Amino acid sequence: MNKYLKNDPLKLLLDPSDPVIRYLALRDLCASTVLPADLTESYSALEQSHYVSSLLGTAKNGIIGDQINFDTYYRGTYWKFAEAVNAGLDCSHDTVRRTSEFILDRFMADSGGFILNTNPPVEDACITGEIVRFLLLSGSRDERIHKAVRWILDHQRHDGGWAYSAGNSLFDIISLLLYRRPGNPEKYDSDSNKPSCIYATIACADALSLYKHIDITVHRAIHKAVEYFLANRLFVDMSDTGISSRLRSGRNRNFSIPGYPLICQYDTLRGLLFLADNDAFTDRRSGDAFNCLISLQNENGLLHFHNRGNGMLYSGREKKNDTIHESKWATLNMMRLLHKTGNYVCSSR
Repeated sequence: MNKYLKNDPLKLLLDPSDPVIRYLALRDLCASTVLPADLTESYSALEQSHYVSSLLGTAKNGIIGDQINFDTYYRGTYWKFAEAVNAGLDCSHDTVRRTSEFILDRFMADSGGFILNTNPPVEDACITGEIVRFLLLSGSRDERIHKAVRWILDHQRHDGGWAYSAGNSLFDIISLLLYRRPGNPEKYDSDSNKPSCIYATIACADALSLYKHIDITVHRAIHKAVEYFLANRLFVDMSDTGISSRLRSGRNRNFSIPGYPLICQYDTLRGLLFLADNDAFTDRRSGDAFNCLISLQNENGLLHFHNRGNGMLYSGREKKNDTIHESKWATLNMMRLLHKTGNYVCSSR
């Protein structure tokens, strides 16, 4: 038995009745033992699953999600594209490819940043990082991605993080909610007394972490982002109490409580995955976050899905919460972390 697991949850993750989780677990945890034919069969089951069929069923003219309210959580094009890629689909699927091209064509500003649905439209660091991340995960290699990465690099701040947002004060938030008018992100960004935003920072840092396989020159920026998280001990046992451009329900009550961050959200497990991808997991400053995470397993080795802030895969708005299914998502991320750090090897299925 792995020393960090109360029980090995792999059997639960590979349950054929949950084809999306099964495929992702085979792909990310069992690559050394799974046969290509088994992975192909698992992917076919994923495509035919109710979850993926419902997701792709939102498509209009080949584009998934609400194209008008494109930045709206849980229904906008940004969200549905991220959800599709997160489920294992990529640009080999026509709907995913067309949606990625639509996002690049319609929602990338001349600067390279991706916009919010404001009047006038304004770039946003959190959204830009997340869209670049999911574009890269989808297999897109559109030349415009390089321009978006340059925007990210140009907006890294003094503390190694990012903060460029339409809402940085209570007045900004009210203006956004009532009139969709953005605040002044440049003013906040240039103030070295203001801390960076944890949500924007993990989004941009994760994007660069993927992009480094294309261009190694982003390593310096990644190193600065790594230090941002380590200097703050990954914000273990802390909550989001600051002003945010999201509603109060979107704030994180405790970053140590696991969920499954999809867009513009953070928990310490996501932070640990970023460190693991950049050879910084063994830094002693990550220890408290890791120990806290491991202590939250149940007797089956599952992490309970307790964090339902806006931007998590499940928000609590669902009519019925399938807690075992949702916990599998958080557990999948924990197992990815153990696998990436050499603390879990899939020896059999």
